[in-house]
Amino acid sequence: MQCMWFQTEAAAAYQRTQQWGEALKKAHEVDRHFSEIMEDQFDFHSYCMRKMTLRSYVGLLRLEDVLRSHPFYFRCARVAIQVYLRLYAQPLQDAPQTTEPDTGKILVSD
Repeated sequence: MQCMWFQTEAAAAYQRTQQWGEALKKAHEVDRHFSEIMEDQFDFHSYCMRKMTLRSYVGLLRLEDVLRSHPFYFRCARVAIQVYLRLYAQPLQDAPQTTEPDTGKILVSD
């Protein structure tokens, strides 16, 4: 079962705490849910044509027209865009290595 409201809120929370990777991961999971919904509709196309349920088929086509305008999709897209723009403006720096690696215990074999 897809729980998009939780992933949407988690993405926004990770963004507020500046955990950019986790925010993007949750936003992309919501995008993946919408992509799966679109892929699942392919089976319904053939079913509607086979059973001649044109009313259901028209409803499906109308749903596909507005699927990506869902509020969850918009909110996660906004989070992802803001994170990408922030990372573009202020790229992450490599963490400085504070200690030298311990090479004293490395055994050299012949």
